[in-house]
Amino acid sequence: MIDDKTQTVEGEDITNTYTESAKKLAKEFMYLYNRGLAKIKVDDSSK
Repeated sequence: MIDDKTQTVEGEDITNTYTESAKKLAKEFMYLYNRGLAKIKVDDSSK
């Protein structure tokens, strides 16, 4: 687990950078998923 209070790069808080990157990736995935271009593989072998 990353301690947000201590993880810095050249004195700058990098927590926001990680958050923005995650948001961007999620947004891009949902964009593709909503158009049927991205597929989520569901393991239904337990049925």
